Amino acid sequence: MLSFFQNGKPPYSVEKISDGKFLDRAKVAGVDAFINCWMQKKVRKAMVGTWFILHENEEFVFWGKPVFKRVFSDKRIVEEFFKTDIIKLNLEFPDFKSKSGNDIRLKLCEYIQNSLSVPARITVSIGFKAKLIGEIINVETQCTKTPYSTAESPEPVPVTIKYRVLLNKYTLDLIELEELN
Repeated sequence: MLSFFQNGKPPYSVEKISDGKFLDRAKVAGVDAFINCWMQKKVRKAMVGTWFILHENEEFVFWGKPVFKRVFSDKRIVEEFFKTDIIKLNLEFPDFKSKSGNDIRLKLCEYIQNSLSVPARITVSIGFKAKLIGEIINVETQCTKTPYSTAESPEPVPVTIKYRVLLNKYTLDLIELEELN
């Protein structure tokens, strides 16, 4: 009996893609598409449920969002996966392997927290919009600001605020932080 992974139709085995099979089935995606998805990358113990690089060669980075084949399975599959020109990606975002959405999110929390005049807990969720513009990562994000409890305000009310943040794409240093209304 043949496995449904051997017919070259979706879903595709992540293991086989990693071994260089089915690469011709990848959909072409530009650098902007890669970056938009990469900024949604969460920290995961298992290689599922977020964006991962599945394979690389001299021409392309192949990436997708794996899921488990079924409950209690360690086999990972993707219904679709993408390829992005590796030369263009390295030119526009050379540190893409070491800087993902979670790294940006942590920096956003730090910079927004440090900009506040009144101490509060800041939460930035994955889901922000990021765009590369030359040497800058332009990020628009919503965050939740929850003031710390005080005697006067034992149950503070969280407030949602939108920010535009400019970061250096190499160092993630803060260039500009602007609250949007």
